[in-house]
Amino acid sequence: MSKRCVYVTGDRLHEQYRAALIPGFEDVKKAALSAGALSFNISGSGPTVFSFATDHEKQIGEAMVNAFSARGISSTYEVMTVENEGARVIG
Repeated sequence: MSKRCVYVTGDRLHEQYRAALIPGFEDVKKAALSAGALSFNISGSGPTVFSFATDHEKQIGEAMVNAFSARGISSTYEVMTVENEGARVIG
């Protein structure tokens, strides 16, 4: 785990307040980072959470789902890719 990446993407302003509204947040965050995630964040005001990773994406997603499940919360994960080209005109 890259502590630099976690620090750069860490939400020190809002996360402490939003996390309290997501049951199992700390357990899921710990599971994701332990499974190899580079970061763990809340999307907007929630309830979606996400991680950045360069490998082990499936294991990270499964670890997050399992951590939520241990709290009796049903969840799913989806592995997505980052668009590296930026905006462009098509047509």
